[in-house]
Amino acid sequence: MLFPRGFRIISVTLFFYVFIYVEKSALKDVKSSSGFINNMKKIFLLMTIATFLTIACGKDAVQPLYDSSITLNAIDTINVIREAYQDKDTATLENRMEIELFNKVSGKLVFEEAALTFSAPRMIRISDTDINILLNWQGKWTRGGRMLKDRGVSTLVLDINAMKLLRVEGTSPFDTPGM
Repeated sequence: MLFPRGFRIISVTLFFYVFIYVEKSALKDVKSSSGFINNMKKIFLLMTIATFLTIACGKDAVQPLYDSSITLNAIDTINVIREAYQDKDTATLENRMEIELFNKVSGKLVFEEAALTFSAPRMIRISDTDINILLNWQGKWTRGGRMLKDRGVSTLVLDINAMKLLRVEGTSPFDTPGM
């Protein structure tokens, strides 16, 4: 964008003035060809300027809101934690969780296979220090040849600055059933 939005109004106004001027001069200068050609040069120059201003004053680029970028980062973090839990990737879990929560979750990684699915967040609340994401989840775990299923509603609380999972409120998707 070369010019601010206010120039669009000016350029459109200028365009209409040029249009009116063309009509009046065309009616006046029909008899003299040299006056008509000089007026056409002026009109062409004014039309070029008006067209340039109209094109150069495009719409402002849409910037995502701070809250929406924080929310997308939080959802990405939750998905990374979910995938790391399914893969038993303790290094990623340790980096993305608070130590106490990590110790609790890593002690319950006794399954052979896990499949967690999170629904789209039902509610996201952003405060100065943390982000609360309320969601439904379903899980299937294979342990000792048995298929275990569970589901629940959880609020995942993340630190807004570090994007680490601080705690899980409600039924935890990271608890293996039957333990």
